[in-house]
Amino acid sequence: MAAIRTARLALFICALCASAAAAANVGFREINDGNGAFGLWYPSNAPTAPLQLGPFNVRYAADAPPAAGSFSVVVMSHGYGGRYHNHHLTAAHLAANGFIVAAPQHRNDAWFAAGRTRAMHARIGELGAALDALAALPEFRAAANMDDVSAVGYSLGGATLVAAAGAEFDFSAAARHCKLRHEQDAYFCSALPWWARLWHTLLSAIFPRGGGDIEPLAFRKVVLAAPVGQLFKEEDLANFRPDTLILRFARDEHLRYPFHAEYLRAHMPSHAQLEVVDAHHYAFIAPVPERLRDNPSAFDPPDFDRAAFLERINRRVLDFLRE
Repeated sequence: MAAIRTARLALFICALCASAAAAANVGFREINDGNGAFGLWYPSNAPTAPLQLGPFNVRYAADAPPAAGSFSVVVMSHGYGGRYHNHHLTAAHLAANGFIVAAPQHRNDAWFAAGRTRAMHARIGELGAALDALAALPEFRAAANMDDVSAVGYSLGGATLVAAAGAEFDFSAAARHCKLRHEQDAYFCSALPWWARLWHTLLSAIFPRGGGDIEPLAFRKVVLAAPVGQLFKEEDLANFRPDTLILRFARDEHLRYPFHAEYLRAHMPSHAQLEVVDAHHYAFIAPVPERLRDNPSAFDPPDFDRAAFLERINRRVLDFLRE
């Protein structure tokens, strides 16, 4: 009986700890150290107050100290031409449940339209710079467990994480894909027009590898939401190491089935999981304020509730990162 009472007490204490972690306030600060800008969400015991974050109205403990403890770190990579605050609901959900989230602003995406290799180099460099800056913050040296770093990436941000973790990106692979399947994957291939495909064919003959000089980042887990897949050769995905959750959005008209999420899953090791969710391409972006409803990323089909979808998918992301 004593053993049973002890076990029940331990379970009760664990439940209290889990509740405390889930009930933590969300601290937030924006960092701009000259090497780049990023948003930082984290558990905090300080009171929250209304805050304007880009076009979004949020409630955080701005610039507050982190809560006591050591917290796993998540780095987030937004989509092409996006903003890091687009995913504030996901970042805040993770922070409220015991993670520190660093989301850099990718500043050079315009280069990607011309297919510049340095655009991906810049994206990967910004991920590393955000993690380095977090590790250097005096208040976070005890709070941020830099030995336990995972990552969440959306759309081009998904491809950014795959490349950052060591799979070499290769724009000539995208050029070959679009030469064969331009009509079947029209939206993606329209971002790589004929002159860019020709340019990359010539470049690949001179510089056959795109990312060989990048030092890989050590991620424990990676979540790829509606990811770009056609920037990698099959053999470059075969040794992908992090535990991976790939989320294919079933209504995605931008990254067409089966050329992206399925391509990654087919050529990654067996520990990579693929799940299909009922969502369109922009569903991973937080609901856009009414005044910005003319933005294409704000559109939802009449039968789709983006806020409810994000509640579900954020719980799934949290569960995966906790496994």
